[in-house]
Amino acid sequence: MTDGSVSSTGVTVRPDEPAPTMQSRDPRTGRVLGTFADMDPAAVAARVDRARQVQPDWAARSPAERGRHLLRIRAALVDAGPDITRLAAEETGKQQATAYFELFAACAMLTWASRNVERALRPERRSSYPVASKRVWVDYAPFGVVGVIPPWNYPVGIPFQSLPYALGAGNTAVMKPSELATLTGQRLAEAVNAAGIELVQLVTGGAKAGDALVRAPVDMIAFTGSPATARHILRSAAESLTPVLLELGGKDPMVVAPDADPRRAARAATAAAFFNAGQTCMSTERAIVCDPLQDEFVRHAATIARSVRLGPGDDSQVGPLTRADQVPILESRIADAVAKGATLVAGGRTRTDLGRGGWLEPTVLDGVTPEMDIFHLESFGPILSVVRARDVEEAVRLANDSQMGLTSSVFTADRATGRAIAAQLEAGGVNINDVMLGAAMAAVPFGGNKDSGFGRLQGVEGFRAFSQSRAVTEDRLPGMSPMISMMFHGKRLPSPRTLQRALRAMFGRGR
Repeated sequence: MTDGSVSSTGVTVRPDEPAPTMQSRDPRTGRVLGTFADMDPAAVAARVDRARQVQPDWAARSPAERGRHLLRIRAALVDAGPDITRLAAEETGKQQATAYFELFAACAMLTWASRNVERALRPERRSSYPVASKRVWVDYAPFGVVGVIPPWNYPVGIPFQSLPYALGAGNTAVMKPSELATLTGQRLAEAVNAAGIELVQLVTGGAKAGDALVRAPVDMIAFTGSPATARHILRSAAESLTPVLLELGGKDPMVVAPDADPRRAARAATAAAFFNAGQTCMSTERAIVCDPLQDEFVRHAATIARSVRLGPGDDSQVGPLTRADQVPILESRIADAVAKGATLVAGGRTRTDLGRGGWLEPTVLDGVTPEMDIFHLESFGPILSVVRARDVEEAVRLANDSQMGLTSSVFTADRATGRAIAAQLEAGGVNINDVMLGAAMAAVPFGGNKDSGFGRLQGVEGFRAFSQSRAVTEDRLPGMSPMISMMFHGKRLPSPRTLQRALRAMFGRGR
């Protein structure tokens, strides 16, 4: 290779000055899985430049042709499925089956995007009111090069909440995966590009490489992660006025109405709280249960939590926390809740006998109140907090008592009640009698309110988020003089009295 060339693994090679490297490790054992470059700003800029070289030809293809290529990417992902899911399991500690669920979701996103890209980006006729002499439509143009920064918790699924829609809209992408899941990100990028067009460039490294990507000449940033990192990205992007789409964390509530089935609600709440070791932005972290169902709900939730299989193998249900340093944080929040009056009814112990890393038992806390840290702060671990409410009105108030607003859920036996409660919840999505569905439905926009971010991924809204709308006007009849010319070059402007009469005639009525 020549000086500064790029290897197939994404590592920039400089024989005279080796790039610093980072290691990927299995959190269950500490085993080193591989190394990758901690890229400097020059290497990051080179990746952006390469993406920009490819983008014009890609954007010149019709939406239908781009949609067909998305299916070729899907086929390449399926072929690489064993490698991708194995790496995701090894880098995060999750079961390989859970990684396969992510891959199914990624393929579903590509499928829907391929089928709907033409419809989503088709120019739309609009009214030219109040200028009757014009015809107007809105079309959609790509931004150019999009920086995609996904997190480590779903390293297969989350990138494809952005990529099918960004690529389908005619952009190319530069992806910087988390340093905790870089090998998975490398394999994903290889699979995408194996479909025949080099649409995704890869940036590897830690926080400095991520900051370099935000400061590089990209045309848009799509970030999924924590509010703290998002604020840093916004400050950096502000220098170049680069638009940013943010999907951030959650402190998702479940409102359990007085007429709900408490066993069904408890099964859903525990599944959502413990799936992927609770490392899901849409985890049900607060079950807000109305009187008189609380005791029965807690009994069912505790029984389920104690029966969950915690361990490193694929026969377990819950693996370790990917970041072991999260364990003492969660332990302190559990202790704070108990000290302030909550009851630990299941779990709560850290298991050191299961191997290296952070093994926290699936945990249920009863009697959590807003005075406790765990009521407000995102856990990102296998903890379900049960909050007791007198009635639906109090339950809704408690549900909305949060700086986050990603998704939420309602359990009730009455459809009208479910819809009425859903309409009051301050969140980007609401599930009635189910949980965590929004991110799995390719046609549904996904994103949050408040500190959970802004902008929407997926669906038609996802295509539009990665596009710039453009209004185009033309004359209805050929040879007409430009409107501004007629106004400016007339013999003289109309008098204010004449204009006021015209204004009153056109707009003076209150209906």
